[in-house]
Amino acid sequence: MATRHHGTIAITGSRSVLGRLLMDRLATTDASLAVIDIERPPQKCRYYPLNLVEPNTDLELERIFREIRCKTVIHLAYLSRPVFDVAYSHELQSIGTLNMLHAARGAGVKHILTVSPSGVYGARGKNPNFLTEDHQVKPNKDFEYIRDRAEADQDVVAFMKKHPDIAVTLLRMAPMVGPLSDNLTTRMLAAPAVVTLLGYDPLLQFLHEDDAVDALLRALEYRRSGIFNIAPDGVVPVTTALYRAGVVGIPVAHPVAYSTFHTLWVTRLNDIPPQQLDFLRYQCSLDNSRAKGELTFRPRFTSQGALLEHLGKKRRAA
Repeated sequence: MATRHHGTIAITGSRSVLGRLLMDRLATTDASLAVIDIERPPQKCRYYPLNLVEPNTDLELERIFREIRCKTVIHLAYLSRPVFDVAYSHELQSIGTLNMLHAARGAGVKHILTVSPSGVYGARGKNPNFLTEDHQVKPNKDFEYIRDRAEADQDVVAFMKKHPDIAVTLLRMAPMVGPLSDNLTTRMLAAPAVVTLLGYDPLLQFLHEDDAVDALLRALEYRRSGIFNIAPDGVVPVTTALYRAGVVGIPVAHPVAYSTFHTLWVTRLNDIPPQQLDFLRYQCSLDNSRAKGELTFRPRFTSQGALLEHLGKKRRAA
């Protein structure tokens, strides 16, 4: 993929799963890359050490963007799963994204590409089978991690509407699996046993990390403003996914499960917040029609295929 017309591409979050895979792919092209992160990536590129939670980050980012004559920013500096330090999570994900947007605007950046999890839509009983990009972003307000991601998501959408002269691409991604992925979904699949909710068996999507990075490259190539759901074709019931992974499902009445997970979370005896149980209770699956049509995104793996590929590689590695 020729990338010269993108000018210098600045990447934040290069050590994330998506960042690492994207850097590997772009390193084989003619792309001029600059990484802004707390760690230097292994690939050869210009590197600017910067922690996005520090004061005056927006000013320093704008200075760097101007210095490198940045035309494209790929912002991937997000946490892959909840952490106990909710203040840090908010500063990095919500405030960090705002700082990036302000800096990009001030430096004359022409294209901003970033991502968001499907969880920003919220898992609810009234959700349709597949959520389109027009569905309201409405996460559980008590789920700090997803709330921060939703704030960042909505700030990007507001920026997109306010600045039509800048191409802003927002990819909302289904839960990701693959050899590098470490998130609540992959941890569930690696556990010996998992609490399920009695009477509920929602359908899940599994996005292979190779398809996720392919979507990023498509979005980089097309430079199209808009929101795009990035998801595989097909779904897998929770019980089937656990069976395939060899995980024992332990059905528990949902009031008991939520109460127990809340206690374990606040006492830091479990790193899964109780609100994550919503996604084992209600469906939150994405319609990928817009990405297929406007970005020519073609996932190589179905949900079942991505799940089996993930499980097969994990078993071979063990």
